[in-house]
Amino acid sequence: MKRYRIGKRDNNKSHLAACGVSHPRNDKQHDTSCDLPGFYYDKEKKRYFRVVPGQNRNNPITNLSIKLKEAARAGVLLSETSRQQAFSPLPKSLASLQLGGLRHSGFASNVRCLKMTSLTMSSEADFTTASDEVVASLGGSANRIEECTYLIGYPQESLAIGSWATSAPDGQRGCLIRALQVEESGVRPGAVVNVHPMHRVVDLCITKEVNQVLVTYASVNTDCTDRPCTIVSTRALDMHQGLSLTETRELESHAAWSCARDFYSHKTAVGLEGKVEVFQNETPQSSSLRIAKENPFSLIFNEAGNLLYAGTNKGGVFCFDLRAAPSSNVALSLRIGRGTSYLAILQSEDTMLASGYDGELLMVDLKQRKILHRYEGHNNDGIKIPFSYDTGDDVLCSAGQDRVTCFWKLKAGEGCHNPIAAVMAPDQEQQPWSWYSSSWLHMPGRAALCVASGTKGYMYM
Repeated sequence: MKRYRIGKRDNNKSHLAACGVSHPRNDKQHDTSCDLPGFYYDKEKKRYFRVVPGQNRNNPITNLSIKLKEAARAGVLLSETSRQQAFSPLPKSLASLQLGGLRHSGFASNVRCLKMTSLTMSSEADFTTASDEVVASLGGSANRIEECTYLIGYPQESLAIGSWATSAPDGQRGCLIRALQVEESGVRPGAVVNVHPMHRVVDLCITKEVNQVLVTYASVNTDCTDRPCTIVSTRALDMHQGLSLTETRELESHAAWSCARDFYSHKTAVGLEGKVEVFQNETPQSSSLRIAKENPFSLIFNEAGNLLYAGTNKGGVFCFDLRAAPSSNVALSLRIGRGTSYLAILQSEDTMLASGYDGELLMVDLKQRKILHRYEGHNNDGIKIPFSYDTGDDVLCSAGQDRVTCFWKLKAGEGCHNPIAAVMAPDQEQQPWSWYSSSWLHMPGRAALCVASGTKGYMYM
């Protein structure tokens, strides 16, 4: 009969040490952990559970739930450590700078790190309020607004666009898409973009064309017995004159994952099963870009609109040259990891940021087709989470499935980057959606983090 020895070790401390984050000293954190095969020791309930669903109806445990629970615990410790580091003074760095022991770039980097760790919540807003008249005019009804399911920012106009899940009395799930105004006083609800009582949003993008802010989104039907299955719509948003419909396309495809809009050529792309469909502005014409046995989870145009990048569920990144014939327009392809769900092209267009499943958050050199930086500490195991970056502050920001928004140095040497700061929203039960920028239009010279979690919105400055 085999016997297993149960020792004492600190899993949280070892995890944070691997992430490069110093852990505050606490002698009471040496909890009992378990190395019994097939069992999991719950430190909160102080008992063992089988790692087999259905063996214990009171607390079914799976490997995924264990991973999420450990990640959430590590995220809480990371945010607490970041908050404690916010009180670290800069005299030592300043003294080193004056004595010549520290370069100006190093001192500026220390100041930026302190800036990130010093972010504190300045305001809170409620996003459950929506005018019944406005919602009715869009063909919907004011169903119960539940939680935020997606959010992206547009600092050039000091706004963000998000999607909130809605629930009807009969249980039918839908969505409400609305704008958020980002101001020094905080985040406040803006105009309602659209309401879909039987669809959910899978992707959003924002462009500005002919002095109008356009919101493009793709949504899929939550009840596949009804049609249309997929809606791709572009709507013009004017915070003073309201909304005007630009174009809407109804597709028979049951699956859609992504969308993109090019402000230069006015093209709209949508990622469908095994292909990308590119539509011309206000015409029924379209062209299909085939991706064999892969689905486009993310799409983005380059600035000129002649190249379209697609990230796939199998971790591929493809670049389509829209000037070439459809049969020979794949200009680039590389593999970076499973579920490439969000892409961003840096200003030089030689490098790209990519986010994927299994916690992948990368900077990729498109010319050399290699990974330059790998940002550690990001937690994502299967959802589409957008990220934001700020070249002025040299900061990359992204929320994770562990409910923690982390910050990294954007370009601080090759190799692995550990988080320099972390923020956790008050509602730790809901998935947060975050967007950071130091160039919000209505906040000149002020950096701010906009977070939507559940039905609440938070501003960190």
